[in-house]
Amino acid sequence: MLDFKLTDIRLAAEAQSSEEAIAQAGALLVKNGYIDPQYASSMQDRERLSSTYLGSGIAIPHGLPGDRRLIHSTGIVVMQFPNGVLWDKDDTSRLVVGIAARGNEHLDILARLTEILQKSALVKRFTTTRDPQEIVEILTGNLA
Repeated sequence: MLDFKLTDIRLAAEAQSSEEAIAQAGALLVKNGYIDPQYASSMQDRERLSSTYLGSGIAIPHGLPGDRRLIHSTGIVVMQFPNGVLWDKDDTSRLVVGIAARGNEHLDILARLTEILQKSALVKRFTTTRDPQEIVEILTGNLA
């Protein structure tokens, strides 16, 4: 399981579009030293190919596989958008989990997100909490 730092989480963010939300997630990945700024552009390119919206208000933007060389170290950032961001014309994302993975280290998080999606009460907590530590606990499975 990846380690999370509270600096990897932004609560109460605002964005007018999925592109802006992805840009914010990419900027946080850059700021925290996980990626080269060019990888943030790759995240936008990947989204144009196919939506990264999972369902239940959660999206997982990430870059193209050929751009992994732009990743300094595997990292995940969580951006919470309580007012939602229109994603894919019909969907609204309230949580954007930006992923930069050099290998398969992120698969535990994807499995955990799949579990979360199946529990509507947990999704609601995940997308509305005001406590970044609660996000960490939900993602790591320490809060059911």
